[in-house]
Amino acid sequence: AVAGAGVVGLCAWRRRRAPPQEAAAEDAPAGEPGEPRGKRKRGGKLKRERYRRLIDALANDAKDDPDGYVLNVRRLPQSIASSQRQQEKLLAAVRHVARSSRGAS
Repeated sequence: AVAGAGVVGLCAWRRRRAPPQEAAAEDAPAGEPGEPRGKRKRGGKLKRERYRRLIDALANDAKDDPDGYVLNVRRLPQSIASSQRQQEKLLAAVRHVARSSRGAS
């Protein structure tokens, strides 16, 4: 018999981790407000700059009446147009930028 054969856990660094347990869809619905974000990838620099330019252009249109501004005035990118949550987020950002630029002028 080989010494230590069949003994589990001789070396801690050799132990394999159990696969992470996935949360049920009922427990943590994705995209809910107040949900912890965790680690997720950021968009690339070009994508962030493009989004920033979109916000600035829409805020320029909304300068006169930020609270009454509606997003369907301009064509939105597919990723934003297909998601109600993304549209709400964009509209909030546009209104914020429009209000702050209106007060600064």
